[in-house]
Amino acid sequence: MSLEKRKAVYDLAVKYNVPILEDDPYGELRYRNERIPHIKELDTEGAVLYAGTISKIIAPAMRVGFLAANKEFIKKIIPIKAVSTNGVTNIIQYALWKMFEENDMYGQIQKICDVYRKKLFLMEECMDKYFPASVKHSSPDGGMYIWTTLPKGADVEKFCKKSAKELHIPITPGGGFCAIGAEQCTSMRFNFVKESMEDIAYGIEKVGKLMYTYFT
Repeated sequence: MSLEKRKAVYDLAVKYNVPILEDDPYGELRYRNERIPHIKELDTEGAVLYAGTISKIIAPAMRVGFLAANKEFIKKIIPIKAVSTNGVTNIIQYALWKMFEENDMYGQIQKICDVYRKKLFLMEECMDKYFPASVKHSSPDGGMYIWTTLPKGADVEKFCKKSAKELHIPITPGGGFCAIGAEQCTSMRFNFVKESMEDIAYGIEKVGKLMYTYFT
């Protein structure tokens, strides 16, 4: 969301007394353009609950989240959290506390972004080179994924299955991310952070050749 949209959403929430849950697992992973303030940073009324996670900036196995919110919200959420997940292992929380205490985590996040930035740019470059002109892709400023859209009427589920079966390259179909009209979705989500530079170049070229078989 642009800064203007974030401000507009916040103003509406305050006007109608509706809380905002700002779910922001990828906000620290930014590779170009200036950082946009969180909605929580605009919050002077205690209307925003800001949720983040450690798993995207430290390690996937560290399934620890955090919440910044008005104390009244926190009081009500703590018992719900306790009965829904039985809490988080104490030793993991202690390890994270020591990690933050003894290390420059902002410096670590910057190192992560430097690595991911190269992978993002390479994947975009390979998509431009190997994908048919009828296939469009996003150019994200951050996060872990590139959103790619096949031509109208394409069966994205079928294509993703063929990629997994014939190329051994799994791609996530986009229907699960659509609130409306998921069955008409022709988009897919490509993860650029977990693969090596060599595998990105190899994989995107192979997927591109498969696309030419179906969409040209």
